[in-house]
Amino acid sequence: MKGVFALDEPAGGRWDLALDLLRRGEPIALGQITFRRIDAGSVEAAVASAWVPMALTEDRARGELERAQVRVDELCEDEGFRDAVAGSPIDLVLVHDYETGNLPLCRMGADGVEWLAPRAD
Repeated sequence: MKGVFALDEPAGGRWDLALDLLRRGEPIALGQITFRRIDAGSVEAAVASAWVPMALTEDRARGELERAQVRVDELCEDEGFRDAVAGSPIDLVLVHDYETGNLPLCRMGADGVEWLAPRAD
C-alpha cells in the first residue's frame, strides 16, 4: 500500500525502525502483509491477494490466508515483534490492494473462509 513504511525481511535497522513505527501505531508492510493497530487491543494484518477479486476462489483465499498465518506465526517468535504488538490478537484479512487503498475480501472464520466483499458466483 502506498505511503506505508515497507520492507522485505524482518532483520536489521529497517526492521528495528518498522517495529518502532508499529509500537507508535503507524502501519508497516512486510512483503505482502500490512500490519496496523486498529485499537489498543487489536492488530490487523492485511494480506494483499495475488488474485483479482473476480478470480479469487475459496481454495485460493484459504491458501493465501494459511500461508500468511504461517508468516505471522514466525514473526511472533521475534521478541521485538511480540513487544510491538503487545500481546494483541492479530486479525488476518485478505485484501485487494490497489496502491492507494484496499478492499477487504475475506478472513478465516471458525467455519472456514468468511467473505467480507460481495462475490460473483
